[in-house]
Amino acid sequence: MSAEPTKPTNPDAPQRSHFNNWISALGGVLAVGALFSFALLVWMDLTGANKNPYLGIFTYLVAPGFLIAGLATVFFGAWAQRRWAVKHAATMPDKWRLDFTNPAQRRILILFGIGGVGFLLLSAFGSYQTYHYAESNQFCGQVCHS
Repeated sequence: MSAEPTKPTNPDAPQRSHFNNWISALGGVLAVGALFSFALLVWMDLTGANKNPYLGIFTYLVAPGFLIAGLATVFFGAWAQRRWAVKHAATMPDKWRLDFTNPAQRRILILFGIGGVGFLLLSAFGSYQTYHYAESNQFCGQVCHS
């Protein structure tokens, strides 16, 4: 006896996207945060009067690294969802799917969205503070050239 009843599948129903899962959503938040940080750092690089070599490291190496990691997580989530759907198509194909009709998942999604906005704000603040710390005499004189 299984704990969950199997849902009958409707062959006429449109197939949902494999990107509609929690893993891909997490990767999307990471990618958007990295893109936002990248845009902020590029703006700071282009509008800054004095050029700082560390700003280039954060702007063109670190932020794109997080962007690539976020996009890789998005595609990994789609791959994992597709693999699960192929392997368990007859029993339970919706392991990680987001179901907007489920009130519990809607509440979790709202909290996830609030956390995502908080992550974006903290990413912007962190990028700005990282830039200013890398530009300081303390960083250059004690960390870099000790």
